[in-house]
Amino acid sequence: MDGPPQYALSNAVEGRAIALTGVLAVGAFAFCVFRGWRERSMLPVYLFAAGALGVVLEPYTNVLGLAAYPEIGQATWLRSLGRDIPVYVGLIYLFYWAPMWLLLVDWFAAGIRVRTYWMLCGALVIGALVVDVIAIHYRLWVFYGQQPLRVGGMPVWWAFANSHALIASTVALSLLLKVLPRGRQFLLVGLMPAIMVAAHTGGSVAATCTVGSTNDRTVTLLGTSATVVLILGLLWVYSLVVCRPPMAATQGGVRGDRLDTDDAREPLVRADA
Repeated sequence: MDGPPQYALSNAVEGRAIALTGVLAVGAFAFCVFRGWRERSMLPVYLFAAGALGVVLEPYTNVLGLAAYPEIGQATWLRSLGRDIPVYVGLIYLFYWAPMWLLLVDWFAAGIRVRTYWMLCGALVIGALVVDVIAIHYRLWVFYGQQPLRVGGMPVWWAFANSHALIASTVALSLLLKVLPRGRQFLLVGLMPAIMVAAHTGGSVAATCTVGSTNDRTVTLLGTSATVVLILGLLWVYSLVVCRPPMAATQGGVRGDRLDTDDAREPLVRADA
């Protein structure tokens, strides 16, 4: 197996990427602070911190899924597992995770129909493909090795794995907010990055075990296809947790101390102390 490609990115492209992601990161932080102020809750700020720490996920997925960044001369956010993660990727974690968690957990709490849920999953997969194809075009990152079923250089299984990490972590967050009182929500700062890593690596295990060990196209095709099937199955399981008619949910979403929901199903044990 060949190692990751070594290449450089032009200063102009890197500068624009850092500027764009930096502006979005500031906007995401302002959004979280505003949500916290409006709801008199530290939860949005805790989630912003959790998303920032989630960048520790990146080296794992890069090594296992054969992704690489332009490490020659780049501005580096962190180094781990022998990989240099660029600043613009660290900023992506700042602006992406917390706002998406907050928006989706509100949506799930208000009630989401099965058809709408699957439309959301499809939109996330397509969105991941579009964003990565654009990024690959400018060589902000690349994928290497024998990874079949690509769109514009983007392995399709990666789009499913990235979308699964968001949906799975949001479902986990929804459940945690039912049992965590306000005084213990700070635990999410450490819990959510661990859940992100577990969701991404667990859902993509068949793909990473094959693309990282052989150049045989048949084997990698089977492995990456198995990952897509596994993720679809997991998304179906999550739909059993979060999908219900909107009228069956209360109108609160994420409030100050925990997720407000009066689902017709048996409630989880609540911790009020």
